[in-house]
Amino acid sequence: MARKYKRSALNLPLYLLFIAACTVGCVNKNYDGLKASFLNLPLEKRLSMPLFWQHGEDDSTLTGYVDRILESGNGSFVIESRPHPNWLGPEWFADCKVILDYAATKGMKGWIFDEKWWPSFLVNGKVPPEYYPKKLECVAVDQTGPAICKSNGHLGDKYIKTVAGQVVDGKIDATTLTDLSPFIAGGQVYWNIPAGTWKIMKFTWGYQEGARQVDLATPAAVDWFINNVIQPHYYHLGEENIAGFFYDEPQWSGDWGIGMENDSPYWKEIMTSRFFKLAGGEQSKADFTYWETLIERIGKVGFGTYRSYVNSRGGKLTGHFIEEDAWHNNGAGLTLRYGNGGALNIMELEKYNDMPAMDLIGYYGMMDNRGVKKDWSTYQLPKLISSIAITNNVPDHLAMCEIFGAAGWDLTYDDMKWWGDWCQVHGVNVMDPHSFNPKGNRSASDTDCPPYFCYTSDEANWAKYKVWCERQNRLAFMLTGNDEENYSVAPVAMLWTGYSKYAEEPMKDDYKNEYPYNMQSALDRVHYDHNLITYSRFDSTARLNESTKEIELYLSRYKVLIMPPVEIIPFEVMKKVKEFYDLGGTVIGWQRVPTRSARFGKTDREITDLSISLWKSMNPEVSDVPANTNASGGKAYFIAETDEDGITGHLKRILNDSGIGSDFKVVSGDFDQWTHYNHRVRMGMDVFMLWNGAAKSADLVARFKAKGKPEIWNPGTREITVPKYATLSSGEVEVTLTLPAKESVLVIFH
Repeated sequence: MARKYKRSALNLPLYLLFIAACTVGCVNKNYDGLKASFLNLPLEKRLSMPLFWQHGEDDSTLTGYVDRILESGNGSFVIESRPHPNWLGPEWFADCKVILDYAATKGMKGWIFDEKWWPSFLVNGKVPPEYYPKKLECVAVDQTGPAICKSNGHLGDKYIKTVAGQVVDGKIDATTLTDLSPFIAGGQVYWNIPAGTWKIMKFTWGYQEGARQVDLATPAAVDWFINNVIQPHYYHLGEENIAGFFYDEPQWSGDWGIGMENDSPYWKEIMTSRFFKLAGGEQSKADFTYWETLIERIGKVGFGTYRSYVNSRGGKLTGHFIEEDAWHNNGAGLTLRYGNGGALNIMELEKYNDMPAMDLIGYYGMMDNRGVKKDWSTYQLPKLISSIAITNNVPDHLAMCEIFGAAGWDLTYDDMKWWGDWCQVHGVNVMDPHSFNPKGNRSASDTDCPPYFCYTSDEANWAKYKVWCERQNRLAFMLTGNDEENYSVAPVAMLWTGYSKYAEEPMKDDYKNEYPYNMQSALDRVHYDHNLITYSRFDSTARLNESTKEIELYLSRYKVLIMPPVEIIPFEVMKKVKEFYDLGGTVIGWQRVPTRSARFGKTDREITDLSISLWKSMNPEVSDVPANTNASGGKAYFIAETDEDGITGHLKRILNDSGIGSDFKVVSGDFDQWTHYNHRVRMGMDVFMLWNGAAKSADLVARFKAKGKPEIWNPGTREITVPKYATLSSGEVEVTLTLPAKESVLVIFH
């Protein structure tokens, strides 16, 4: 029988001392382990994974390049197929096996690029025609009732549905839409037409003209891709040494998937709205629902099926879209210029990645050290990608960047460091450099997208790459993790525009005014970190904590919510925003307040009522004090400015008025617009990355919300120093430090 002990008042302090000693011991153990790995990073914690180009080289060349990749500090690599002469043939699989088998002897695994060339899902032009992308088609006739509708041909492999809707003033009354399936027998419609003018619409699907890639919205097509591209790699190479698969810039250009009518209870509305306008303000709801349904289908059927298969074989899925410029935004394919949100909603698509990813091509105009103005379509892209990882609870919060492609032979170490640190401070932590190439020496080089990081007699990039790789992997190690002792800390949440943009009049195309670029950069400048959150994640997963007045999403806690400048928004989202304000939260509107319902079943009046209850007006006054407050401490502000300087000044005053402090604050010194911080808890200890992307040194006194003794860890030199600091009674620590130009440091509290 177990003995029971009653703890007396006399021995309670000893018990507490014992618990405290155990806690201190655990913390010290965490600190010692973290420090040891930082100083001598083990192979399994090295996250960089450069592209390794293949041309059909001999075995010794291939294994030699595995050695070069390992020697330069990488933990894995991506086997890049595009120059290979026999992709998916015997020579391809033989070369992959040589590489993976040899890498395994070094403790490494390899990722596999899933296409011959570019973009992914073309399968080197071998996709069978029946698996090409689909488009929705419609044949319609107007008939006047009362009368009997008789019509043949409502059947066949490509037939979907037949719908009738009453025409009112040239538009279709959505409330009258009628599924005629019960009135069809043997392909013939026999239906009593009510009084009035009615449009009888027969919906079928066809093939999208010119599209030759895999139809990611139709299960049979995705199954064909997996069976003919992915499964053969496991058959020939086994599972053990394949880390996963990598897709590159898919361009799906259909607008429908077979069976998609079953994905939404509003299928009649969304199908009709593709060809005819709906009356009574219902068109925008149909547009919103259509894009929401289509993109979720592509994500779930296409990338979700792909990921599930790779996961079942012990691997992971990563890959990215085209994000770099407006030229690629064709409005139909799976291409995306960041900021367009809406129909091409990268946040909803890449939630099906095991590692959300981006690409950084050439000198895309965001480098201060090259004297180039920020390109707003790219500068905040890493924050978008890391937000996908954090707000979807991706393991370890991993987010990847394919980096340096087409940057040219003259890429400097300063440029490399600036790019990498810019990604890391905004939360993108896995570097995929472009590339290691056996034909990468300048005298006999491939012409596609240099630089190459090689070990040849004329390759100057080799030495600087090794230093850069060590630096980036140490940063990545310190800025990842996803459990109760490893998580992201950011005080501000921003709602992503989602499908609102494509359901209303287009938002301004001017980069300076387009959400969320300038607002994000203004937050950088006032030193309040943030994450972007989709409508669906905010509505379905986020919790509101009444006692702390915070939005809780997995392990993140947000005290401020910034609204997108949209007219159309889901009622459920707007209702939850109001609930956050009611319990004492801080809400900031920007440019305009919502006025219209995004989904069927809710009226525009319900949206305007919520906006008025938040800001007291549909046209709130611009002020540094709240437009509205409540007894619980809730505050609703409004910002009208669209330029970064105007937003920054106004935002700084608003956040000061709100009383919500950031976890990082510059008390004195100059930390300009090219600077930022990243706060994470690592092994239970506060870790801050401070990035000075400016061309001048910064001398700072900074205040951190953290407990313990600060140390400065230099990711480049591995030097660890103790700065001058003062512990404040409020549980904050003030640290004096100098950040050289274009440099970063880690501030660790233990």
